[in-house]
Amino acid sequence: MIVIEMFIYHYHEHTKEFLCKTNALLDPLETRKQRANVYLCPANGTTIPPPYIHEPEKYIITWDEPTYSWKVELKPPPPPPPPPAPPIETILENDVETQTEPVLE
Repeated sequence: MIVIEMFIYHYHEHTKEFLCKTNALLDPLETRKQRANVYLCPANGTTIPPPYIHEPEKYIITWDEPTYSWKVELKPPPPPPPPPAPPIETILENDVETQTEPVLE
């Protein structure tokens, strides 16, 4: 019996984003029963390879279950950085100005 190398392409359970590629494992019971190689395919995995992307850091590859194919989209731009924090002196000045004198009875 010839064993052909087969791969499983895993994707995230919720986001469907491509995660990694692993070697497929033979199903020993079904392979013996059918006298042919039968491979196991886990949940959130497929034997269909994702498309090759030259610059993967710019794209998101996701599994589209209704069409049983991979979908390639541009990654959204990163959010702008938050504004710098005010200097500590300004914070302390504002805090002193808002303090009130304790009331003594």
